[in-house]
Amino acid sequence: MKYRGRIEGGLVVLDQSPSLRDGTIVDVEPISNAAGNSGDGVQPTRGSARVILRHAGIWSTDSEEVDRLLAEIRDAKEAELAAQIKSEKEGARG
Repeated sequence: MKYRGRIEGGLVVLDQSPSLRDGTIVDVEPISNAAGNSGDGVQPTRGSARVILRHAGIWSTDSEEVDRLLAEIRDAKEAELAAQIKSEKEGARG
């Protein structure tokens, strides 16, 4: 079954509402870009849906591992923010 749509804000927006459940893995293949040219050869934007979708289904691990990695990222970001706040406070005093 095929569905047609377009990219809006880096997300795929389908013309119709398919009866697909959340988490369903899909293939997305560009047939043209906004200028009407073939999507092939167009340099995708870092972090865009096109780049991210290349990796869909590749990471196969259990959800506990994903949760652990996300917690590590969160902790690292919080530590980085705390260090930045501390540095700014020390700079304001000096």
